[in-house]
Amino acid sequence: MATLRTVPFPTDPTGRMPVVVDSFTSSGYNFFLIDAGVMQDMFIGNIIQPVFYNGMGELNQTMINITTELISQSTAETILNSITTTRTDGGSHTLGSKLEGGFLSAKFSVSYSHTWNWSNSHSQTGSRTFQISATEINTRAAQQGFSLTLRPGDPVGWHRIAAYSLIEVYLILVTDAFTNELITWETVLSTSPENVMFRQEFYSGGIPNFDNSLAEGVSLLDFPAYFWLDLVPEEYDVTADFSSIFTTPPQILTITHDINSIRLIGRGDYVFTTHIVIENRVNSLRMEFQNFAMQAPDGKHGISSTSNSALELRFSGVNRITGGVGENTWHGGRGGNGIYSGGTVSIHTIGQQRTIIAGGSGRAGGNNGNPGGRGGDGGHGIVANNVNLRGEFYVTGGNGGQGGTGYSRGGGLVNHGRTGGGGGNGGTAILASGQVTFSPAMRFAGIVGGIGGAGGRGGDTASTSSYGGWGGTGGRGGHGIEGNVVTLNLAAMQLSVRGGAGGAGGAAGRGIRAAGQRGRTGATGGNGGNAVYYTSSSVNDFSERLFVGGAGGAGGAGGPMGGGANTGFTGNWGQVGGTIVRRT
Repeated sequence: MATLRTVPFPTDPTGRMPVVVDSFTSSGYNFFLIDAGVMQDMFIGNIIQPVFYNGMGELNQTMINITTELISQSTAETILNSITTTRTDGGSHTLGSKLEGGFLSAKFSVSYSHTWNWSNSHSQTGSRTFQISATEINTRAAQQGFSLTLRPGDPVGWHRIAAYSLIEVYLILVTDAFTNELITWETVLSTSPENVMFRQEFYSGGIPNFDNSLAEGVSLLDFPAYFWLDLVPEEYDVTADFSSIFTTPPQILTITHDINSIRLIGRGDYVFTTHIVIENRVNSLRMEFQNFAMQAPDGKHGISSTSNSALELRFSGVNRITGGVGENTWHGGRGGNGIYSGGTVSIHTIGQQRTIIAGGSGRAGGNNGNPGGRGGDGGHGIVANNVNLRGEFYVTGGNGGQGGTGYSRGGGLVNHGRTGGGGGNGGTAILASGQVTFSPAMRFAGIVGGIGGAGGRGGDTASTSSYGGWGGTGGRGGHGIEGNVVTLNLAAMQLSVRGGAGGAGGAAGRGIRAAGQRGRTGATGGNGGNAVYYTSSSVNDFSERLFVGGAGGAGGAGGPMGGGANTGFTGNWGQVGGTIVRRT
């Protein structure tokens, strides 16, 4: 009789989503109990070890005792190879090679109802399993009087009696309650006595090779890589783990030295107007945002820290952190950054819901009574010494403000129209003086530089001896990512990085038509931002499919010609668009 090969049946028919039976958070850790499924016809041990019979005489073999250690050895490899994680590049790895804790044990004689009771205040729920021990298996085999007697006429080769069972498989995962990083994991196996069966088996080869491996082309679980990062406990009460919790933050929220961890809980679509100021500190600060949306006041950063201490940010649910728009001044104020820090900022999201970090847009320059204001610079999305990213989110730079229109002049000896204002630069989405790193656990990121503001139109003139004003220069589009060193792990994520488009140049002002004076040249369009811009070194792992440089802005039109023989000048061409990757 040939050997049986294990056939897995996942609880989730697709094998892609973990079925969480129970979960809770305690003392800074998340605990997840996952029902993985069942393994049909799993080999659990030999009742009678393989013995070779040469076809002559009589051979008697008696039953041996199955031990818990023998069961673990027999089942561990099958279970380990049946649980895989698949990367986005098509590669696949066993779960054991991907998890930090490794394969701790395959416990056969301890059901999850015992193992799961790790918290004194929380017990397992919904158990449908039974325990079975090595002693029970041996007792059943002895009751059936197993022995192996081989006589002439029996086939020559290897003979054995093996025990098989239908096995239920559970995973217990322990993750950090703040980062969801995996701390440890364990596989728990259980079955009932009624599921155990015994078979006499034969192998004709010279060396015993009873194949009890998985059936080809199947696995119990085929989760996406780092699937535990998306798991959120049902019982999520971690009040004691935070120094402060806010559900209604003030307009200026100052985080003092004695606060090491803070939690902000939002109200769905409600947007708070607040500016989070982190005092100079030595220790790192951990901040959690849950369904939290905020807009900083004009000209302010969303989150601001001038110290070089580490800042760890976690987002769960739907969140948005936006810097303030430019201040309302005649020249157009600079938009605030979404996040500004002098140290290292580590950002990670839990789950697959949207989180947006955005710089504020620059405000338009003033008009008329002034020379034509410059447009405000768009704020950056994230500014820090080093930036570490993991999860799924969007980062955008603020758009530059439009330059103001130049002042138009009346008659007089020399009354040229005043110059239009230059458009503001679009903000860079992620700007680091040191290193920008995407974790291998990254799933998706959309990163877009801000659009440069258009140049303001030059002022007109009514003077018979003067020109219309110059048009304003369009602003440069912001880069997607800018850093000294940029490290990306494209194999493990979907990534879209775009530079912002340059702003169009402003048109030149009009000369007086009756006197034949001409308008001046239109302004140059702004450069498009680069998708990735680095100054020192970077991994050579970029793809044109994922990275797009910003388009150059159009050149401004020349001033309309005056009457008589003279004509207006032609507007300049727009500059070349930004590149995919550029190094200084």
